[in-house]
Amino acid sequence: MTEDFTVTIVANKVNKSQGGSNFSLDLIARTLVERGHEVNVVTLNLSSDNDPFPDREYDVYERSVSKQSLLTARPIVDVFDEWESTSDVYHVFSPLIAPYAGKYRRDGGSTPVLCRLNQYSMFCSNVSEMDGECHKNCSVIDRLQHSSDDLTTRALKSPLFVMQSNVFSKWGNCVDKYYAVSPRVKEIYSEYGIDGDRITVIPNFYNPDFMDDEPSIDTSNNQLRVLYVGRLSAEKGIDSLIESLSYVDSPVILDVVGEGDEKERLEEITKRVSGDSTVQFHGFVENHELRDYYDSADIFVHPASWPEPFSRTILEGMQSGCALIVTDTGGSAWAIGDVGKVVPPRSASEIGNAINAYMNNPKALERAKHKSRKRCQEFNPDDVIDRMRRTKSELVEAAMKTS
Repeated sequence: MTEDFTVTIVANKVNKSQGGSNFSLDLIARTLVERGHEVNVVTLNLSSDNDPFPDREYDVYERSVSKQSLLTARPIVDVFDEWESTSDVYHVFSPLIAPYAGKYRRDGGSTPVLCRLNQYSMFCSNVSEMDGECHKNCSVIDRLQHSSDDLTTRALKSPLFVMQSNVFSKWGNCVDKYYAVSPRVKEIYSEYGIDGDRITVIPNFYNPDFMDDEPSIDTSNNQLRVLYVGRLSAEKGIDSLIESLSYVDSPVILDVVGEGDEKERLEEITKRVSGDSTVQFHGFVENHELRDYYDSADIFVHPASWPEPFSRTILEGMQSGCALIVTDTGGSAWAIGDVGKVVPPRSASEIGNAINAYMNNPKALERAKHKSRKRCQEFNPDDVIDRMRRTKSELVEAAMKTS
């Protein structure tokens, strides 16, 4: 395996306050640097500004391009041309950028490209509308109708939706290799039109520094504590989780950590259905404080209604030794294996039944917590990063032979 090569990560943004994929990028970059690689992160800033992580040993370069570049393609391809001479391999961190990296390769670019499939932005205009099957027949009209933008913005985006339908899969199949974060993501992209032989599965990995401190949240009342962490948006299914409280046998404490446009509606649902249970909305919590909520929780619930690829919060729940409840959509069920409970999406009663099963059998709850920590070791950074490095090394060696 080629040991010494330079990795250029091309991403939309690096923002420490915006979601799990940003933490994944930072973890991957830091770990590659620790393994002796030079790593540069180049951001296009199509939808957000950077707010980089502190104390990093990799450099971040902004090459901000306009959203119009998604239509003209050339400014994005130019970024790959610019960094070609100093890059042994490109690591593209957004599926939306992948087709442009493919066009770079199709047009004669010499640096191989590995792309992470961790979302559905290559073809989907609104993930809250995804049902696990719609990607097979998603038309331009569907994209326009599903978009949450206003009518004017939808009209302006319609040429992009045409490109997604007509050329994205063709350009995308010029990318050297993809890695999907779960088997379901590989399946969905293969059904969309990306050659399945180009896609391998390399999952997310846990952050070994996440559980450093003792918890500071008071758990002395002995009530069962249930936790949700993530955006408060429709596709996350938090309404089903809150509604499940009307099915639990005894009152619980539900901690909801995160911000989003669904918060007001969720608070209204809470007033109607929570009964004797307590629901606490904590808003956005910094990552170093987040571990307290996990460590004080008995059960972590990931109630997504869309085929979420592989949420980092599931890893954090396992790492913290929470019993797990996830929905049978996307990569969640695969991620937890046989160590937790899997329920149908959008089913408050089934979530409630799963909580009751843990609540009414303390020994089973403790076994589930133990198995959760053990399952987490399947996603340790050493193994996952080594697989990623081998894939990159193979691409670099193949490019050297070609040149």
